[in-house]
Amino acid sequence: MQDDATILNDTLDRLLSARVTPGLLRAAEEGTWPGALWQELVGLGLTEIFRGMSDRPWRDAAVVMRMAGRHALPLPLPETILASALLPEEEFDPLEPIAIIAWEEGEEAAWPWPDQVRRAIGISRDGTAHWLAREGEIGAPARSLTREPRHAARVKRGFSSGADARLLAALMRAAQMAGAIERVLALTVEHARTRVQFGKAISAFQAVQHQLAVLAGNAAAAAASVDAAFARQDRSEMPVRGGMAVRDTMAERDMMVAKIHAGEAAGLGAAIAHQLHGAIGFTDEHTLHFYTRRLWSWRAQFGNESEWARELGRTICAAGADSLWLAIATRD
Repeated sequence: MQDDATILNDTLDRLLSARVTPGLLRAAEEGTWPGALWQELVGLGLTEIFRGMSDRPWRDAAVVMRMAGRHALPLPLPETILASALLPEEEFDPLEPIAIIAWEEGEEAAWPWPDQVRRAIGISRDGTAHWLAREGEIGAPARSLTREPRHAARVKRGFSSGADARLLAALMRAAQMAGAIERVLALTVEHARTRVQFGKAISAFQAVQHQLAVLAGNAAAAAASVDAAFARQDRSEMPVRGGMAVRDTMAERDMMVAKIHAGEAAGLGAAIAHQLHGAIGFTDEHTLHFYTRRLWSWRAQFGNESEWARELGRTICAAGADSLWLAIATRD
């Protein structure tokens, strides 16, 4: 019998496979908000996972975030789900898209989808989450690597949370990267099977097989690390509403490891995929770039693997030598 997470995974995979077409992605990158798809996803209750809709909310959030990455979903669904866990009950509207952005006091914000997203959570480098609303006119448009519409905007700040929201945002991006890497692997394997060179499919060449194995191994490592980090969140006693605090040291480490593995897999996986696709993988007509551009963008957001590797080392050292073996050998 399938469990709830498997059913959610399969249902969302079918839905997004049908809805998130290359045409929709290109239209979104030109500034067209996929409003009908947003309403459909909201109607499924996906923005309310942390509002009593799930017995294991982190597990289900992981499924949705990975599927969003796997299909390059051009909507802030993962951000809205995480925002629902960070915000007090009275501040959250499940119908309203919410952005999560890097932001420091006194700076303008790089505001995505300014015509549709009215509020955002700004996360500073110290991990504090700030509830932001736009103030006044928005500035000139700019584009991220994902080609998501962004505008410079002055903001006014509402409440702030002491939660280590930066680490939670890093975990969100790790889940999206794990999903995107799975898609990159599938595209690359299919290309290797169908691309003929010297009279046979390039997948028959040992060097190509080796590269595919490296890509598959990194995809599996990223997925396993992400799954472990989300599973620990469900086992912890952390609150999931209104300014949660990350109090579980092992949970912190698992989140760091997830972002590190996903970031490493993103860099290496995108390089292998483009190498094996050759010139066609760099064209706008091919779909590979929808995923690799997102991998490059998400890898850098809320701390890259080098930053989190240093932080992980400091965390382990601070715990003392006696805890080192326990940290390596145990998962509970």
